[in-house]
Amino acid sequence: MKKSKEFPVNFLWGGATAATQCEGAWNVSGKGDSILDHCTNGDKSHPRLITNEIDTSRYFYPSHYGCKQYEHYEEDIKLFAEAGFKIYLLSINWSRIYPNGDDDLPNFEGLEYYRNLLGGLYRENPVKSRNYEAVKSSKKWENVGNSYIIPALLLYRYSYI
Repeated sequence: MKKSKEFPVNFLWGGATAATQCEGAWNVSGKGDSILDHCTNGDKSHPRLITNEIDTSRYFYPSHYGCKQYEHYEEDIKLFAEAGFKIYLLSINWSRIYPNGDDDLPNFEGLEYYRNLLGGLYRENPVKSRNYEAVKSSKKWENVGNSYIIPALLLYRYSYI
């Protein structure tokens, strides 16, 4: 007789998404362009391109649509809860908060989106103990190792691409 294995009671079942892959809404509510907003789709025969100008008549840009989490985050949160998620890792698209990358003030609508998203996750999350680790970032963008999610304007301005 085969013995079934079960997850430990404190196992954190969950998921993760990347903002540029799931949010969509690339040009609404004051969001600036990120590098992935300029990156076309591609395949084995046709490599992806990073275009200086967004030309939707010639190219398809996947990040412009994603899975439309920006418009449907409330439904997504309910699905996470139905699936029994107890943890969710997400990234923040900084060009939604600082559209040009060197703005003196953040984009209020971008902050409101993340406030609503995180608030909804907090309300639906059944985990009683919530630990959040602050991710340190800088408006100076000294480390552009993950350059795909920062505002495109900065990379052009400082010649990273």
